[in-house]
Amino acid sequence: MCGLFGHRWTTHGAGSQRQLVEQLQSVYRMLERGILKSERVLSAMLATDRALYTDRSPYTDAPQPIGQKATISAPHMHAYALELLADHLRDGASILDVGSGSGFLTACFARMVRHPLVSEIEWNSAIHMVLPPLFHILAGGVVLVIQVGSTGRVVGVEHVWRLARRSTENVRRDDPNLLGNGCLRFVVGDGVLGWAEGAPYDAIHVGAAACKVPPKLVEQLRNGGRLLVPVGRPGRAQWLTQVDKKPDGSVSSRKMTTVTFVPLTESRHSQ
Repeated sequence: MCGLFGHRWTTHGAGSQRQLVEQLQSVYRMLERGILKSERVLSAMLATDRALYTDRSPYTDAPQPIGQKATISAPHMHAYALELLADHLRDGASILDVGSGSGFLTACFARMVRHPLVSEIEWNSAIHMVLPPLFHILAGGVVLVIQVGSTGRVVGVEHVWRLARRSTENVRRDDPNLLGNGCLRFVVGDGVLGWAEGAPYDAIHVGAAACKVPPKLVEQLRNGGRLLVPVGRPGRAQWLTQVDKKPDGSVSSRKMTTVTFVPLTESRHSQ
């Protein structure tokens, strides 16, 4: 897949997820492109180790094949998509990821709609028995309590059941709690039809190119929500298109940048 703004990026391979993210920050800061602007996106990408989702040059800023004629997008494209959707990836939001592939971006979505709430309380013996499992005792007898806030829901839709199964396994290696608490799940289905069961969605991301903006996905978008979808035929120019549904239900679209994605195809349950 091509990089942003018509370029192909060739950052050197990093040795860890943190080094990869730091490279992305450095490159795009120099280019003044504004990628990786928010701390929430940065935190999600740092927490989601790409090596758990692909074993082929995981820390190189380039797309990699994951089988079944699918790829995991380049890290800078993941960062770009997360930033475009960041305002809609709120605690408690409902998200649909069509063509979820390896599950990497789906896991990032789940982390962003499941933000922890952090508070400080004074330590005393009376609260010892009622503290939640996650807490840290700080200097001066202060307890930093980490509680999971209202949990959002993320659905990843894949048309190949083997990819859906593999992405579930990838996330389980990463953080089984994302699956265990119902925050994240993968289903097999036709991407152009979305997943009506979980609608409406605050944000919908499509990881494959549609010939036109799929009407069903627009229907499943909540008023005030955002859809991000590559649009264009294989072998021709494709545009990453941002579709916004306004609070009154009216729809507007905007071409963001040229890209190259594999085509959005129908479900093949026999694969």
